[in-house]
This record gives sequence, structure tokens and C-alpha cells, in this order.
Amino acid sequence: MAYMSGKGNNRQTAFLAAAGGTALVGGLLLARSIHNSRARKKVLQIPSARRSDHTDEYFGHVVRDPYRWLEQEDSMETKAWVEEQTKHTDAYLQTELEPGRGKFLSRLEEVFNYDKHSSPWRVGEYWFSYLQKGLSPQAVMYKQVGLDGTPEVLLDPNTLSKDGTSALSGVDFSKDGDKLAYGISEKGSDWFSVHVKDVVTGKDLPDVVDWCKFGGITWEEGARGFFYSAFPRPKSLEAAGKSAGTEVEVATGHRIMYHKLGTKSSEDQLVYQSPLDEKWLASSIMSDDWKTLIISIGDSCDPVNRLFYRDLSAFDGHDVGTMGKVVKLVDNFDSLYDYVTNEGRTFWFRSNMDAPKYKVISMQLPPAGSPMEEDEAALAQIPKTTVVPEDASGVLKDAAVVAGDLVVLTFERDAFIQLELFGLTTLEKKAVPVPGIGTIGGVSSDKKYDHIMFKFTNFVTPGTIYHGTVSKGEGGGGTADVSLKVYRETKVPGITSTDFETKQVRYKSKDGTVVPMFVVGRRGAEGASPCLLYGYGGFNISLNPSFSAARLLFIKHYGARFCLANIRGGGEYGEEWHSGGTLNQKQNVFDDFMYAAKYLPAKGYTTKDQLAIMGGSNGGLLVGACVNQHPELFGAAVAQVGVMDMLRFDEFTIGYAWRSDFGSSKATEEQFKTLRAYSPVHNVDPKSPPYPAVLLTTGDHDDRVCPLHSYKYIAELQHTIGSRPGEKKPLLIRIDRDSGHGGGKPTAKVLAEAADTYAFIAKHTGASWTP
Repeated sequence: MAYMSGKGNNRQTAFLAAAGGTALVGGLLLARSIHNSRARKKVLQIPSARRSDHTDEYFGHVVRDPYRWLEQEDSMETKAWVEEQTKHTDAYLQTELEPGRGKFLSRLEEVFNYDKHSSPWRVGEYWFSYLQKGLSPQAVMYKQVGLDGTPEVLLDPNTLSKDGTSALSGVDFSKDGDKLAYGISEKGSDWFSVHVKDVVTGKDLPDVVDWCKFGGITWEEGARGFFYSAFPRPKSLEAAGKSAGTEVEVATGHRIMYHKLGTKSSEDQLVYQSPLDEKWLASSIMSDDWKTLIISIGDSCDPVNRLFYRDLSAFDGHDVGTMGKVVKLVDNFDSLYDYVTNEGRTFWFRSNMDAPKYKVISMQLPPAGSPMEEDEAALAQIPKTTVVPEDASGVLKDAAVVAGDLVVLTFERDAFIQLELFGLTTLEKKAVPVPGIGTIGGVSSDKKYDHIMFKFTNFVTPGTIYHGTVSKGEGGGGTADVSLKVYRETKVPGITSTDFETKQVRYKSKDGTVVPMFVVGRRGAEGASPCLLYGYGGFNISLNPSFSAARLLFIKHYGARFCLANIRGGGEYGEEWHSGGTLNQKQNVFDDFMYAAKYLPAKGYTTKDQLAIMGGSNGGLLVGACVNQHPELFGAAVAQVGVMDMLRFDEFTIGYAWRSDFGSSKATEEQFKTLRAYSPVHNVDPKSPPYPAVLLTTGDHDDRVCPLHSYKYIAELQHTIGSRPGEKKPLLIRIDRDSGHGGGKPTAKVLAEAADTYAFIAKHTGASWTP
């Protein structure tokens, strides 16, 4: 699931989400072993779970919820159930998956032991970057003077916890780069605390701000303090021994605050909180000239926002009362306005206003402090002028300013990324040469400098970082151009890119819609082989080619294929592609995925028994729904941190923000019926064909998609399917302690879960290990 965050932080923190490119699949480091067949038989028996007679009524329809008690994560009964499930899964993974699991883990530790670099970015006199060395738990932030300078450690989260579960979560530098505000999250939770470091001395200041979530950190111009987004402390965490990230209560009261350095966080001042709805989310970013605090308000995960601002011309860095009043530039949720840059009162935004594939527009803001700022009717009439028109063939994913009046445009075309350079003054556009089909991330640019940096990856390329120098032509007014050179190229031991090949194929879904899919396998491979099909299909999120050492080892040593289906609900083709997989059209997502599962055997890539499916978060829902609807299509299924109870998802933490994609069982009878028809927890049919082997994963500190979703689904699967005579495939759940939704997971956990997951898939698709 995706959420709003400060734009300025995105380029610096994206690397942290997947430094090594390995798919996160839930991870519990397994230490126990079973020494005799009698013990093994006893532990492998499916744990029992009490079924209550609890029911709910929706628009006159009575729905049973026999595992409602599993929502009480702190109850003794739930804790006992979790312990029994852990023992059950532990025993299976340690016995049934060996020796394949051990071989895969050993090989993965060899291959993953390489240095993983981010694309560097410049602030003031320093360049900053992340480096995760070898098998170290977390990435470390470095500083250096000049691109060729000697890197020095600036911030090492590996020193903050013994188990490696303290992770960086958002950073922002002051205007001159001499101060760093950084977030630290614990045990995979979305919560983070903001700390402050003196960049020159490397020492931390005493300032600490807690309970931050879903928003960036933004310094004010004089570095006297910073803005941040936070919730009030959850009431349930007041209980002794309760750990942040394990609560399930709905999070409300999101607000933007200002922290003045040298003061207590209890003295922080309110900058903005919506008076209309306590579930609206608020984030802020700073304009390029440091004179305007731009406020973005969201009511969901939809790509729409209300756009407000506060003028900072008279802000003294101490009292927010010296800031300008909140000006409501756009006071509706009709479109998205994503700040690009400004020159004086002319502001540019990336927007989907009348442009489902996005464009760049400009708006002329009224003079600061003028009467027009309080005239809502006049503000609503400010022209929104198209500067970069909507592209016919590509979705505009990002726009970043460089060298004064140039903008680096990031386009997605057919699920891979391309770059173009656009002149805001000349209105001319030029393609930036990129290596080929792949993903471009970590784009770093700045209005003050004439360079861009970015990192190129694909299924077989672990990361090549490029440095580009921008030129504006004769006299600075000609056609802009950029010359690229390789800054750093990553090599992975034991992986030769030419051993693999990637194809992009297209197939028709149930309603005739053509869907693209990447197929990766051994070069020259022919005939059917074990195959892993991956999908997501939601929240306007695109799946682009990415590198995974674990995935390539699976292909290499098991003779397998990996397939990535770019199904509806994602953002690969713009808002129409996204909306075509939402609300009452959500079934399109499942149909797209299941027709990919039918296409692959039909074209000889695999067979039904050799086909496994995998997805995480919304993709976990995808796996659960498809397994329920057509279990006979698959040999194995892995659902990671999935949303499984579609009737109650909005009753927990941030789930209400997902109504934009899902709807709500309480909104209308039509929405209830749509959700009831595919909710994994509510559609396990005792008369269905035999189920594939199923592995669910979750984390006990997942405060985005609470583990109760997976708890309830596996309990229903084990009761309804596991109890049927002749049902032989395992139905398992891996509950990872001290882990969340996936972000910030230390390397040891990542590798252990990857070994467990791929060994599970290999066993149940008939794959055999080859050196």
C-alpha cells in the first residue's frame, strides 16, 4: 500500500526500501529442528482454532465471523494460537524443505554479499549516498566532498540495535546541508522518531520527535527548526509492555507540526490539521526558494489532493504565528497537484487534471498577504495552464527541476522507464539516452546545479549509476541536452547477466483487455518449467523490471522462470488502467492475473502443477482471491502481508485510506456485495477443487496491514480445506517477530525468508536443485 510523503524525501529514501532488490517475503529466522518422526508427526498436525458464533449484519445480510477473536492481538488466546502456528510452520520448513532450503540459503548468502550503492545527491558542499556493504543489516549514509571525494560515514543505523531492526525512515537536509533531520523506525513499524545531526561534526543534537508517520520532514530556511507530519500517540500503546506497531486501532488526527531546535517536542506548534475530517492526511514540502510551505491534503490513496500553502516570508523560525495564513489554492479532491518547482509566484505542478496520464501545469499564485488569498472564489478561478501536455504513449511519473529552468521528466512506457529533458522557458523537449528496457530510480537533480544522477536496473542488472551533465546550448537559450557517463557499475558474484533472457509478452484477459507481462528465464530455455507468477494490481502502483538475486538464483538453480504481470489496478498505463481495477471493477484485477496463469501453460512455459503465484500487501489479497476462485490453476501460492478481510479492513490502523480502491462494506449495499464476493476470508469453499500449497507471511509489527488479516484467513483455510479428507498440500503461516510490512527488514531476515519461500515454491512445483 502506498501513502503520501514529502516529495523532497522520495529520491533519498527509495533506496532504503529495497537496497538489495530482494523481494521481502516475511521472515522468521528458524532455529529449531525435529529429531524424530514421532515429534515431527505431532508438530505437523494442523493447530486447532476455536470457532465462535459471532455474526455481523450488513444491509440485512448476516455474515459469520468465527475468528473475530483473532483481532485481539494481545489476548492470551491469540498469543497461544500464534505460538502453535509458529511451531507448526517451523517444523514443516525445517523438515520438508531440506536440503533445498539450506542449499538455497547458503548460495544466496554468497551471491548477496556485494556492495549495494544508491544514486548520490548533492546538498551544499557535500554529496550524500547510501551504501549497504555485503551482508550488513542496514544501509549506511555517507558524505563526501565532490563525486570523487573519500566517503565518510555520516549515519549508521546498524549501531542503533543489536538485531538490526532499527532502520532509516525519511531524511531531509537543511538549506546549506549542515544539518540532517532523519527518521528511525523500529521493528518494521511505520512509526518513526525524528532525530537531528550536525553534518559537519557528525554529532547528534538532543532533539527527538516521536509518533511521526506518513509524511516527510521539511527544514525551514534558517535551519532553526523543521516541519513534520504526525499522529497523536495511540491510546492502546499506553499499556505497559505494548510495542509501537502492534496496535490495531484506527489512526486519526494527522497533522503538520513545527519543531524548533533546542525545545521539547511537547512544545511543538500546530501548522495545519484538517477541521473537516480527522482521517484526512497532511504532508508538507518546501518550495525551491524556501518562501512557501506547500501543504498537501489527502483523503485516501487515490492520486488526488487538496493543495494549500502558507507563506514564510515573515516567518521568524520560532513562532508559527509569524507565518502567513493557510491559503486554499485547490479545495477539492478532483485531481493531483504534485509540486515541481517555482520561480517567484509562478508554480509548476505535475497533475492528472483532465490528463489520466499526467501533464505539467503552471499556476500564478497571488501576491503573499494580498486580499485575493482570502477570496476562495478568486482562488478557484486561477488558470491552470498546460506546460507539458499529456503524452500519448507514456505516463508522466515524476518531474524534477535541474539547472534553473529545465525539468527531468520520468515517463513509464509499456511498464519500463524513460527520461526526457524539458525547458520551461524554451518549451522544447529532448530524450535522455538510457541503456534500454528497465527501471530508472534515485533521480537526483537540483535547480542550482547542472547535473543529474540516476540508477538503472532491470531483471538482470543490479544497478548502474549514471552521472549526467546538462547543457543549454548556445547562450543558454538553445535546446537543452545531457551527456551521460557511468559513475558506478555494480557486479554481483556468481550472477552473469547473459545467462538469462527477458521477454515481454501480451495476452488477453477475460474481457478482451490486452495485458503485458515480462517473462524471465535461462537463455535459450525451451519447454515447460517451474514458474513463479507475480502481481500486485492496485493503488496506481506500477511493477517495473527490478533486480533480485534470490529470483535469479531460483531461475538458475531450479531451472525456473519468473513472470511479472502488469495487471489492471496498477499505474502502468495511467489513471484509466488504475480505475479499471478498483471498486466494482476489482474483479478485473483477479481475472487479469488468472488469465496470465492460463496463458503460461497454454504457451508451453509451464504447467498448472508447476505454476506458483506470489504477491504482497494488495498483491496478497490478489493471491488469496485467485486461490479461492480457481485453486486448480496453481501448484503453490505465497501471499505476503495480505489484506484478507475485505469487510473489516477499514476498522484498523490506516485501512480507511484504502476505500478509494476497495470501497467499504458499510457504505452501500452494492459495495458490500462486491467486497463479500471476493474477500479471501469469506470465500473459502468446502466444495472447491483441491487447493495448492499455501504459505501466508505476516509480521507482528505490521501496522499497515495488520497480521489479523492473515490470521483469520489461514484459520479459515485450515478449518475448511485442511480438514477435508485427502487434502495433502500444506496450509501454513509464517509470523515474523519484530518485523512489519516489509520496510527496514535486516538482511539476515530477508535472506532467511527468501530461502524459505523459494524452497517452498520449488518443492510444490516439482523443481529440482541443480548446482
